[in-house]
Amino acid sequence: MNRLGFAIGELAVKHALITPEAFDKAVKACADFQDNDDAIPDYLIAQGLLTKENIHKLSAVIKTKQARQQDIIFGNIALKKGYITKSIMQLAMDEQAALFKSSKKYTRLSDILVDAGMLSPQQRDTIIVEQNTPESDAIAEKTRSSAATDGVDGGGSSIDQHMESGVVSASHSEDSENIANGTSETKQKALESIKPEKILPIPKSFHQVLN
Repeated sequence: MNRLGFAIGELAVKHALITPEAFDKAVKACADFQDNDDAIPDYLIAQGLLTKENIHKLSAVIKTKQARQQDIIFGNIALKKGYITKSIMQLAMDEQAALFKSSKKYTRLSDILVDAGMLSPQQRDTIIVEQNTPESDAIAEKTRSSAATDGVDGGGSSIDQHMESGVVSASHSEDSENIANGTSETKQKALESIKPEKILPIPKSFHQVLN
């Protein structure tokens, strides 16, 4: 199943960009393209129900949520191994939320911890290897649930709110005009400007708090 395309459609319905009926019709129309993440978005664009900019914004929201879920798993593995304390994890996730609020760029938890000197590159790599095993997929949902229960969300809901706040107005943004009308170079720069994965340097204030 084209999970990303389906998730884009669901989020579009949530924000009333399309109707549930239109989404159901798109799913049925794309039933023969289960392995193509672009099938549902392309159908919605072709039908004039969403713009390319809508799709870019919706996709950015979804990918950021996925990255945040992976960060929660990463943090819990680091806790389990004794690499960091719960208070350090919470502080890093708070900093992550603050960075996103100020810059609209998503900074990975591992980069914040390594840049702050609270996690070594070797420890980070060890966690990533473990995180990418089949076993990690099986415990992902349990990890996310326990993280929420333990209060280590670290402002994640704030990140979601900031990401989704731009979805409805996406078709009116400057990025939309650049992508629609610009040269290929301009389009590339515009697309890069809305990527949630872009890494930012850790501010000195975070080092001061940790020390």
